[in-house]
Amino acid sequence: MNIPIIILSLLNALWFALGFRLFFLNSRQAAKLLLPPEKREEPYFSVLAEACKFLGGMNFALSLLSLFCIYYLDSLLGQPISIGIFVAIGLAHFSQFWVNLPHALKERKGEQAIWPVLRKTMRFIFVVDFLLAAANFGMAIMLGLS
Repeated sequence: MNIPIIILSLLNALWFALGFRLFFLNSRQAAKLLLPPEKREEPYFSVLAEACKFLGGMNFALSLLSLFCIYYLDSLLGQPISIGIFVAIGLAHFSQFWVNLPHALKERKGEQAIWPVLRKTMRFIFVVDFLLAAANFGMAIMLGLS
């Protein structure tokens, strides 16, 4: 059971660290992902870029939490808190997927979405957040059954 927990926690930590890098350290690039070129007027673009830093900060905290899960693995196993941690991390991933879902559905229908979800980097983010949400919820269930 330890190896799957370590692998999943490493994937979580890496994914959230990449989110920190994009949304906090490269917030203007993140804003460009969300706004098509014709909508990048000021002051809206700068406001969005600064707001992205909040998401980046949350990603940093979740990355650290995922690393703590590995470091404190022995003391977490068998404790109810371990289930809660994987549910919380799963919810963090799922919330990102859920927020993007209506935009993806609009895009799929050929309607104008607020930001593009089904193309390039945003599609990758959309899919990975769903997969990591499912993996974390699955781990919580496995821990609950053991």
